[in-house]
Amino acid sequence: MVGILVGNVIFGHLSDRIGRLKALMVALVLILIPGIGQYLSINYAMFAVCRFLIALFDTGSYFQSFVLMTELVGPSKRALVSTIASVIYSCGYILLAVSAYFIRDWNYLLIAIEVPVVLFLSYWWILCESPRWLLSTGNNQKAKECILRIAKVNKVSVPENVFYDEQDESDIEDILTGKEKNTKVDSLIDLIRLPNLRRNAIILFYSSFATCLVYYGFILNTSNIGGNDYINCAVEGSAEIPAYLVAMVLMETRLGRRLTWSGGSLLSGIVSLVILFLPKCGSSAWLRITFPMFGRFFASAVYAVMFTYAVEVFPTTVRSMGVSLCSFIGTVGSVLAPQVLFIRTVWELLPEIIFSVLPITAGLLVLLLPETRGRKLPENLEEGEAFGRIQCRVQDHCCCVNKNTSSRRETYRHSKIETEPG
Repeated sequence: MVGILVGNVIFGHLSDRIGRLKALMVALVLILIPGIGQYLSINYAMFAVCRFLIALFDTGSYFQSFVLMTELVGPSKRALVSTIASVIYSCGYILLAVSAYFIRDWNYLLIAIEVPVVLFLSYWWILCESPRWLLSTGNNQKAKECILRIAKVNKVSVPENVFYDEQDESDIEDILTGKEKNTKVDSLIDLIRLPNLRRNAIILFYSSFATCLVYYGFILNTSNIGGNDYINCAVEGSAEIPAYLVAMVLMETRLGRRLTWSGGSLLSGIVSLVILFLPKCGSSAWLRITFPMFGRFFASAVYAVMFTYAVEVFPTTVRSMGVSLCSFIGTVGSVLAPQVLFIRTVWELLPEIIFSVLPITAGLLVLLLPETRGRKLPENLEEGEAFGRIQCRVQDHCCCVNKNTSSRRETYRHSKIETEPG
């Protein structure tokens, strides 16, 4: 877990500086070193250091892949690709259980896990950098090359005027006048100094903490089920796939990201609240196993929506950093989950109370966030700051228009009644 925490901080910052693809390749190359080192470990200290480094680089590769693929698609496909990533993650969880069942020697199992990473190094020649990131950093020519390369693979033509707009005119004017283009790199300080972005970030961080705490709390509550450990591991991994698919469908309906996220958080909190009143023994004891599975279902759905939303609401210049910080704070919740269960020795009902209060409050706070379904991704801090405010102003304007229209209709109706003959 410590490796995951450090990896989120390092690669979130690195990705916004050198690019998504470069950060991904750095993580994939470096993860091979501790991967081989853990197999050659001569003592526990060496093995622990290797596991720490693997967690660090693995976190970097996962979230840079997530951000990159989300930035490469349009608004209508963002929920789909994020769900596919979550489903594949669960498939990897299942494959690990299957591999461990057939490869009982842990040394050979570690090597088998590292082999696919070598194949992933081919991504350097297969993938291209995120055009959104390139444009946000002023690399317009490279962005054009990436877009043309993608269009060639998809066998579509790109009109030339797509690459020439008012922004290009201003760039040409700056070159002719000798004015240097602003290449300032945005940082965490820039993210939190703007009020609207700061509010959105705080709500996202709190919800990430609550979701991961509750998610791992449900996992630990169901980890004592009897039977074959390998089968239990595979079943738990497969149980999350329906949650991701349901979340994908709901995200693209009129519910959107915000209501799907809020509803999932509220339901996971309600499940924890119901567990408080369930009997621990007798004929109804099976309910204490079934309800945590429902809770994990809702928490898994929220987990998928949460990171999709984080990618969509943070501006391109700080997107990787924002998503990584959400993961960082969520990992803190994951670390604290066993400790929350441990305080059951102080008061038997306290863990369930915490697991119900946190997601319920998170579900309510999410309602304060703007909806992102079908919206253009904000490219810089100014667009990110105006993202929710513009939506609220449009809604307020529509409400005012409706009220004014209704008032005029009411006035006309009364005047008509007064002018009608006795």
